[in-house]
Amino acid sequence: MWFLKKGCATENIGPQALTTEQVARVPEAYRALRSFDFRALARVQDVCRRVARELDLRRLNTPQEAKAQRLKALEREAEPGQRKRAERTGSVPLMERSEEIREALDQRVWQSRSDALAAIGLQLEPVYTGTKTKRLRGLTIADISDPGNKLKASALDTGVQKFGLGSLDKRILKGTPDFKTWWPERKMSSSFEPLQTPDARSELKQDYDLEVAQHKLDQEKRRRELADLRIRQTRELRAKRRALMKQRKNEAIRLKPSERRAFYSRFSQQVRKRELAELEARHRVERSPLRRRRMPTWHQFIAARADAGCQKAGVVLAAMRPVQTVKKTVTATGPKKRLSVPNKEHSKDQHLANQPTTRIPKSKSFLSGRNQGNTEMPEHLAAYWQRHKGGQGRS
Repeated sequence: MWFLKKGCATENIGPQALTTEQVARVPEAYRALRSFDFRALARVQDVCRRVARELDLRRLNTPQEAKAQRLKALEREAEPGQRKRAERTGSVPLMERSEEIREALDQRVWQSRSDALAAIGLQLEPVYTGTKTKRLRGLTIADISDPGNKLKASALDTGVQKFGLGSLDKRILKGTPDFKTWWPERKMSSSFEPLQTPDARSELKQDYDLEVAQHKLDQEKRRRELADLRIRQTRELRAKRRALMKQRKNEAIRLKPSERRAFYSRFSQQVRKRELAELEARHRVERSPLRRRRMPTWHQFIAARADAGCQKAGVVLAAMRPVQTVKKTVTATGPKKRLSVPNKEHSKDQHLANQPTTRIPKSKSFLSGRNQGNTEMPEHLAAYWQRHKGGQGRS
């Protein structure tokens, strides 16, 4: 059977076997006689995609569409989560440094790649899957000074080149160890100074990191003091409860047994509850100075410096992405209306045996009639009383 040759794809033709009409339209250099097993996987995929379209299922990307998505990687910006983290911590998203990261990963030996990344303040981190038997799954790039600032190596893919773990292993020099072999025996790079030109942002970032470290120390000190204070307050509260219990017991001894129940209730409401509330209010005031304080974000830090008249902070703030806040619109709604559900009207001719759980409501008109001496009763009520009450409705 005639099939298209590899690399000779034509729109609306292939990868299935060519029909007689298609053979006439395809040049002879583009087609070849093959057995039916040739490119069987491609034909099965084609059939599956056609069935998925017919059944309106989730459509997967074709290899051509996946390649088109990789071509857009050069224009890709930092993800929303990375942007928010940058506004909070001041770290530069690694996607904005993609060019220098790709240049470092273009080395042909893993040790050279690690050294090149270390020179710009970055490091390699493997990703494992599983808990008991860990299996190497991928690779991430992390900032040495800020380990939480990470980027998947595959996010650096372009239309021409891939930077996932498997692709990087394929581009190493022959005879050099792959990543799985090199990682346990790797040599740690010597101490280095990141090649960064001093600018306004880097100087302010150092001040901010210093303030963050000082804030962490202060919070740890507050936490210890608060823990000690809570222990003292708990002991004081227990002692107060014991004293109140002793006071109640001493005062109840002087009363008659018949008066003690009322005394206990009065003592609990007027004395015990009031004194414990005063003690809790005093404890709350003592804990107030040790309450946790929120560390300002990078954006708030720069804005405060700019408001204080710092020119460097003003320049950095002007270059930063504005923080977008979305306000939720509150719609004025009135009180909820209760939906009226129409009552079902049962026919008198309906047999009561089909409704064993039917509840017969009390009829005011019937009860008033009975009080006036009227002993007539509807047929369905009479049958109900006869079956459940054993009488004619008079019991």
